[in-house]
Amino acid sequence: MEHPEITQIRQYGYPKMNVYTNQYGIDAFGNEVFSGDEILVIEEAFFLVGELEDQTKEALELLGGRYDFAQ
Repeated sequence: MEHPEITQIRQYGYPKMNVYTNQYGIDAFGNEVFSGDEILVIEEAFFLVGELEDQTKEALELLGGRYDFAQ
């Protein structure tokens, strides 16, 4: 039997949001993401929009990325 957080990390690459700090998780580039931050999601990966260059945003959009807010 495996701890549920370990299972989620194996599936998605990051744990659930920490309710004590409002931390949503760590994005694909290692940036801390908190509830309410704007993120760009592509498949199972997400990126903190405020840390991305304009060209990177455009490339991720072309690959099917969608904008969202961390819950």
